[in-house]
Amino acid sequence: MVIVYTKQGLYEENVEIPSYKTNIVIFGEGSDMTMITGNRSVMDGWTTFRFATVVVSGEGFLAHDIGFHNLAGPEKHQAIVLRIKADFAAVYRCSISSYQDTFYAHSSRQFYRECDIYGAIDYIFGNATMVFRRQLKRTGAR
Repeated sequence: MVIVYTKQGLYEENVEIPSYKTNIVIFGEGSDMTMITGNRSVMDGWTTFRFATVVVSGEGFLAHDIGFHNLAGPEKHQAIVLRIKADFAAVYRCSISSYQDTFYAHSSRQFYRECDIYGAIDYIFGNATMVFRRQLKRTGAR
């Protein structure tokens, strides 16, 4: 198991955890204090599988107290912030936000607790088996 403690701050980058990197745990200092942001979108020529701000493929992933945000906005259309295709993934007390196609639960088994997920159009989609506990939020109108 690899545990990464991420200090408060705004991290403007795209992160990919490949399938051979298993049991990665990322702790932040609060979803409004530790934030990973990006702005890739389909309008910039990226494909759905390539432009997510954070992509997780490694089994046993856990995110705790982190904000994940894609800042592309409505004019950029699809702008996935988080794509998870890892089995036994869990996200706890995190904020996930984008305008369209916010969160792509690609496949496998995933668990979410006390997370705020914001988006306007198709904000949660995919083929994963997901369990949500506590709260989900949505902004905008379809």
